[in-house]
Amino acid sequence: MVEKLETDYLVIGSGAMGMAFTDEMITRNPRAHFFLVDKHARAGGHWNDAYGHVSLHQPADFYEVNSEILGRGGAALASGTEVMAYYERVLAKLVASERLQHFPMCESLGEGRLRSLVQPEREYEVTVREKTVDATYMNVQVPSIRPPLFAVAPEIELVALKLRFAPRGPPGSPTPHSRSRSTHLRASAW
Repeated sequence: MVEKLETDYLVIGSGAMGMAFTDEMITRNPRAHFFLVDKHARAGGHWNDAYGHVSLHQPADFYEVNSEILGRGGAALASGTEVMAYYERVLAKLVASERLQHFPMCESLGEGRLRSLVQPEREYEVTVREKTVDATYMNVQVPSIRPPLFAVAPEIELVALKLRFAPRGPPGSPTPHSRSRSTHLRASAW
């Protein structure tokens, strides 16, 4: 079943770039309508796949949309959980404007065609009046969703290591246990 739809802008990818573009265009163009398409169920791009202990490696200012501060803003390094909650909040605000329709769990097939990943028989044919914006062009992939980038001999069993990070408090504060200021790596070999 193919449903025919129409919009001004078709934005592919609801990560940092797709969300920033959509947020800015909704602010600057009060009449435009947008479709936001993403393979993930939630906004946030590759942060949907990131390991739980990962935080931003650059200031929050570089990840936020213009209309809303991420976490404490500025040079703060927000956690992955904060990033995901932030993009959910921004998406809810954009959807509430009634100028954005979100298509989660859908993929772009090109030429304005979309397909649901949940119901593969459900497709959309979108007429785009202004522009299609591919915010996925950088193809960011975290290690958890791709095979290793190195060769492994067939007789070797590759086992992912689990990194454990102990919580840290402010400088000088008591720590939960004596080794909390170091990173622990636990691996087993057979």
